[in-house]
Amino acid sequence: MTTRVLSVSTSRADLSILMPVWRALEAEPGVEPVLLLTGQHAAQADLLGDPPCPPERIRRGGQALDGGTPTAAARAMAAIGEATAAALAEVEPDVMLVIGDRLEMLSCATAALPFNTPLAHLHGGEISLGAVDDRIRHALSKLSHLHFVASVAAAEVLLASAEDPDRIIITGGPGLDTLRATPKVAPEVFKSRTGLDSLDGLRLVTLHPETNGGDNAALVAAVTSALAAVPAPTLVSAPNGDPGGAEMTVALKAWCARHPWAHWVPNLGLELYPTALGLASVMVGNSSSGIVEAGFVGLPVIDVGRRQAGRPRGRNVLTLALDGTPEGAPDGAALTEALRTHPRGSADDLSRRDCLYGDGHAAPRIAARLAALPPRTELLDKPLHLDPARRPAAWPVPWEVPA
Repeated sequence: MTTRVLSVSTSRADLSILMPVWRALEAEPGVEPVLLLTGQHAAQADLLGDPPCPPERIRRGGQALDGGTPTAAARAMAAIGEATAAALAEVEPDVMLVIGDRLEMLSCATAALPFNTPLAHLHGGEISLGAVDDRIRHALSKLSHLHFVASVAAAEVLLASAEDPDRIIITGGPGLDTLRATPKVAPEVFKSRTGLDSLDGLRLVTLHPETNGGDNAALVAAVTSALAAVPAPTLVSAPNGDPGGAEMTVALKAWCARHPWAHWVPNLGLELYPTALGLASVMVGNSSSGIVEAGFVGLPVIDVGRRQAGRPRGRNVLTLALDGTPEGAPDGAALTEALRTHPRGSADDLSRRDCLYGDGHAAPRIAARLAALPPRTELLDKPLHLDPARRPAAWPVPWEVPA
C-alpha cells in the first residue's frame, strides 16, 4: 500500500529545508510524495530548480504575499487556501507535510481541516517572540498530528502544550542536510556569480520584518549605518514577503547602490548559500538561519532586534542589546563594535560550531516515520496529554548535543 504525502512549499526560505526531505521520501519504498508549490512560487516559477520528483506530481497555485499591506496578505492567504483545497481534493493524500511558521502555511493547514487530512509538522515547538511567526508556529502545532522537531527544547515546548510525547520525534533540522550534502562552489566562481571583488571579511546580511510591532525602518537604518562605519565586502539578501518587507527591500537596495562594496542578491539559492556560509566572516540580521544553519558551520552571527527572541542559540551567536526605545532598534554603537570584534579571522575557524539543531541526517528519519504512519483514524485522534507520568525520562536524540 502506497502512502501519499502532500508536501507544501511557500517560499525560497523553506526549499533548503524541504528538498532533502522530498528526496528521502522519493527514495522511501511505499511512499509517493506530491509537491504543492504556492505563495512565493506563484510569482517566481523558477524557485524550485531541479525537481526532486516527476513533474506530474507537482502542483502549483495560489498567490505571493509580496511584502505588501496586511489586507493584501490576507487576500493572498485566501488564494493559497483555495489552491491547497484543490490539491487536497485531487491528490487525496494520507498526510500533508507542513513546515514552520509562515502566514502562507497557516492557510494550507486550515484548508486541510474540512478534508480531515492528518498533518505532519516540521520545526514546531520553536520560539521567535519578535514575529507573528511565533503564534502561527504554535497554531500549526495544535492543528498537527505528528511533530518532527529540531531540538530537545522544541520537544519540551510541545510537551508543555499537551502534545502526545509519542508523536514528538526529534530528528534535527533538515536544512542541515542541505548544508552537509551540497558541493561548495569555488571562491572565484562565487565572486563572479555575486559580483563581489573580494571575499576578505565577507559579511552576509538578512533582515526580515519584525511583525510584532517593531520599527522596521529604524532597524534597517541602524544596521546599515553600522555596516557603513566598518566597510567590508557585504552581500545583502531580500527580506521575506511579510507585511513591511517591500519597504525594507526598497531601502536596502538603495543603500547597496550607494556603497560599492555592498551587493544586493535577492536570494543566494540552494547552490550558493552553503558556500556563502563557509566563506563569510560574519552574518548580520534577524534570520533563523543565523541560529540554526550558521551554528552548524561555525559562522559567527550578530542577531539584531527582537525577531528571534526566545530561540535557543549556540556560541556562534552574539545577541545585540536593544537601545531601550519602545521600538527596540539595535544600539548603533554596540553593533559597530560587534562588526569589528565578532567576525572570525578565517573561514577555517570552526571554534564556534554547535549542533543544537541536528547533525545533517534529519531527512531519512522523517521519511522513515512517514512511511510507517498509524491508521488514519488513530492518527486523527488527538486528545490532550496532561499526565506527567508520560513525560520521557530522556528524549531520544540521534546525535551528540553539546553540553
